Amino acid sequence: MTVVYLDRVFLLNSVVDYLLFLCAARLCGFPLHRRRLIFCAVLGGVYAAAVFISELAFLAHPAIRLAFGGLLALAAFRRFRPVLTFFLLSAATEPSPVAIIRLFSA
Repeated sequence: MTVVYLDRVFLLNSVVDYLLFLCAARLCGFPLHRRRLIFCAVLGGVYAAAVFISELAFLAHPAIRLAFGGLLALAAFRRFRPVLTFFLLSAATEPSPVAIIRLFSA
């Protein structure tokens, strides 16, 4: 049985989401609305932690993940171009959080 610490999942995902939102905004040249980016990053962290709750396992379906990520990015940017940039950055950095978790796991 694998043990998953929801606080670590939440914190790591929130930080990575914030950095991805920040990079997407900078790459697209949009003004930074840090409160909105932080709020959406925290929602992303809550979603990531909820995926590991057995009653909410349906949230792990790829279609739901894609829809939720798109809604979060739209809420963060309110424009379509940075949403595409966010998805491209997410796809490029997806293995990174897994590597970080494995690095610090004992």
